[in-house]
Formats: sequence, C-alpha cells, structure tokens
Amino acid sequence: MASIPASRILVSPELEAVLMPALGPLAGASTSEITRIHGGGHTRQTADLVILASTPSRPISGAEVIAMPGVSANRCDSPIIHELAISEHRMPVVMVPGFTDASGSPINPTSMSRLSVGLDLAEVLAASAVVLSGWRGWSARTLCLTEAFQMRSLVHNSKLPILMDTAARTTAENIACFRDLVRGLGGVSRGVVVASWSNALRTQVLADGLWGNDDGELPPVSVHVAWGASHGASLRAGLVGLYWARRHRRAAEALLDFGPFDLRARP
Repeated sequence: MASIPASRILVSPELEAVLMPALGPLAGASTSEITRIHGGGHTRQTADLVILASTPSRPISGAEVIAMPGVSANRCDSPIIHELAISEHRMPVVMVPGFTDASGSPINPTSMSRLSVGLDLAEVLAASAVVLSGWRGWSARTLCLTEAFQMRSLVHNSKLPILMDTAARTTAENIACFRDLVRGLGGVSRGVVVASWSNALRTQVLADGLWGNDDGELPPVSVHVAWGASHGASLRAGLVGLYWARRHRRAAEALLDFGPFDLRARP
C-alpha cells in the first residue's frame, strides 16, 4: 500500500489522540506531520485526507473527506465525501449454537440442521447478521477447530455477515456471549436464538435469566425452536442441563468477566 503524505492528513482535534498514533505508522511518518484542523479564521486548509468528528468552522479542501455520524461536511470542498451514518432501521440478529455429538464431532445432523434453520430464519426475518457460537469441545479430536468455525466452513455465498463466537462452552455461555455481542453491535431490534426442541426449555430458562433488560440497553430475545428427528440428539444434554442451569449461568457470567473455569469441578 502506498504511503499517505502525513503532512496532508487533517484530523479534527477530538480525534487527535485516537487517530494520530494509528495514522502515523500508516502514513510512514511521525505523528507530528499529521495536522490538526484549526478553529476560527478564514484561511482554507488543504489535505489529501480529511477526517471530521465535528463540523469545521473554516473552509477545507481535500481529495477525500470522511465525516463521522452526525457531522456535516458542507464546508468541505472535495470530489469524494463519505458521510457516515448510524442506521435508524433496527434489525434482528440470529444466533446458532453449535452441538458436538457423542462421537466428538461438531459436524453432525443436529448442528447442520440448526445451521440450515438459522440461515433460513435470518433470511425470512431480514436479519442484519448471523452469529455462530461454540468452542472446541472436550474431545481431543476437536481441539484444532471450534464448533463455530466448522459451522462457518459450511456456509457458502451468504449475503449476511457471519460472526463467530468461539468461547462459549454451554448453552448458558452461548446466550451470555450473544447478549454482549448484541449490546456491542447496537441497532438490533431483537436477538433470536435457534434451539433444538430437545434443548428449547433449557434455552428459554437461561435466556430469561441471563438476558435481562433492566438498563434498557438490550432488545428482547426469543427462542426459535427447530423440529425434526435429528434434534432429539440433545435431549439428554437438555434435561441434565436443567439441573446444572444455575451453575452454568454463574459460569457464563464469570466467563465474560474473568475467563473460563472448569465446568466439570464439583459445585
């Protein structure tokens, strides 16, 4: 990539501390060669690249201008102006949890059906993204690739962004990690969790307990039940998981704050 002349990059003062350390190495020059946009006066500043975090008070000319959301670039003379915006149209996000069968394989009829149901559902709902969730598993045969990654390898020609959560080990952690992803993404109308019918009750119980919306920052969450013979494989895990639900919920909260601890240890 060709270097950008640092003396011809203009940034708003609000972005100086954040962007200068990053733009300096990119430009192949020291950060001191990147210029701050000056306030007041009528002298026109000129640059190759202009990055705005506030509407400039003086005229600016640039080969290319990037304006942050809510910032007007009407005082900029440039052939290329990018005015970034945060969409007011809120859309759902669908999460597909992985499933490793008794043989230790994350690619099995249950996980493949969940994936298919999730992708079809995302299309019907006009979702903004699909989250594939699942860790490496206990089996030595799955130590190289996570459930999320192996599901991702089966997705071809998707028009939707595919996000991967490779940390979640349990249904509770699937939901907790998804919750925080949704909070970080913003602009989400609701979260939708795909669950096999044999694990749907546990999924709903954990979603009700983990999701929460006391601060108003989270959209609602719902569970979409996947039916079919292949989804009976998680029945034992679903029933046993109800007994361990409280412990798994605590572990899910701890995962995001402190990292994982041994789920197989005595409570």
